[in-house]
Amino acid sequence: MRAVSSSCSIRQTRHLSQSVYQYSQEQRESARQFYRLLLREASYLPDQWCQTYIAHRIRQGFSRVVTTRLLNRKANDDPFTRLTLLSKKYLRILVLANEGDAGRLEKVFQHAYGRTGRRRRELLQPYLNGCDYGSSDAAPQLSPALHALMKSQIIERPPVKRRNNPKSLKDIDPDYDQLTIWGKPIPASRAVRKANEALYVKLDRVQLPLPEPQWNYLKDIVAKGAAIPPVPRFRKCSSKANERSAVDRSGTTLPPRLLRRRYEGVFAQCPHMTHDKDKDEWNVVWGHQLLQAYRSRDRVIPVPARGTMRFSVEESDMEKVHPS
Repeated sequence: MRAVSSSCSIRQTRHLSQSVYQYSQEQRESARQFYRLLLREASYLPDQWCQTYIAHRIRQGFSRVVTTRLLNRKANDDPFTRLTLLSKKYLRILVLANEGDAGRLEKVFQHAYGRTGRRRRELLQPYLNGCDYGSSDAAPQLSPALHALMKSQIIERPPVKRRNNPKSLKDIDPDYDQLTIWGKPIPASRAVRKANEALYVKLDRVQLPLPEPQWNYLKDIVAKGAAIPPVPRFRKCSSKANERSAVDRSGTTLPPRLLRRRYEGVFAQCPHMTHDKDKDEWNVVWGHQLLQAYRSRDRVIPVPARGTMRFSVEESDMEKVHPS
């Protein structure tokens, strides 16, 4: 038995070594250059959250083991070609974001702060604990936290960029009284299946809360008007060969006004949840609500009098409009 097991392990090892794609020396050198360029551009991003997350995603992408099973059957479609195309694409996005392109910078913020992409799916995982869904026999059941979050997003309708807000939660509750085209009651299994499909659509549209440090960072900058931390300066290339081909961006800076507006767009989509132990319920506050409240508190109303005298809204009047 030991001889048979050892021979099986040897065969599995040979099969694994044959299935792993092998890069040539030139391809490894080229991939290493792209890897360093991407990490270099990631270190120039405006804040530590973007730098950390984008650098982590770059390391994940380059450390992935490519096997022949994952290769496409099309001609001239090898892993190195795909790696080169994706590296050039993401390098271009990071370069333009660091140079002040509003669209690319907003895209980086959307991914880093979990409004779209893998980071959003990672933020969703803790809220799936306590949910019962995916069964063909029982209707999907949401956890209290996720149900309160979805209900709040439906009511408040925060501004969206890449996905629409859910309209209602009615299609999650299966309607067993619904009739088919022949006038017969709909089967229970079909109703549950449609409810699960509707739930998957809702999960793709729900906006997830940020961790407390990231929420406080955006809140201080956007709502409280705190100063934006200094942006990292571009470093000069060390080698003379790279100095000749590199673009001099030593004077390139990101305007604070541009960064603040991009932060406002991300913060407006972020919720913040707190649990009230006395009432055993979840309270949800959205970033666009805090943004509107702070803007209305700080707004200045012109007075129809001589000169350019202005006055601010009284604090007592604002408490009537926005009770604390």
